[in-house]
Amino acid sequence: LIRDAIGSNIGTDGQLEYVAEFLRSMFCFAEASTVLYWSRTSDKVGRKPVILIGLIGSSVSMMCFGISQSFWGSLVSRSLMIGLNGNAAVINGMMAELVDTADLAR
Repeated sequence: LIRDAIGSNIGTDGQLEYVAEFLRSMFCFAEASTVLYWSRTSDKVGRKPVILIGLIGSSVSMMCFGISQSFWGSLVSRSLMIGLNGNAAVINGMMAELVDTADLAR
């Protein structure tokens, strides 16, 4: 996927692995920088709107990632994928409230 999107700019497999890991690290960076925002937003407006925004944002950004034909297009769409998806923090908080203390792992 990455070799097809970027084309002949990547010569060796080592460079291809570097670009793939860079895309993955941008995903983690975007998640770390937006998780508190989505947690606060879910406290203010509720969980349902945040989960719906996350699902729609993930769907649109996945489609953009699939049709991107350049490295920068895939980088932006991959970052938007998690930047618009606040479901990780919201679902974890929701599950913590639903589970009884007797069912928690020890």
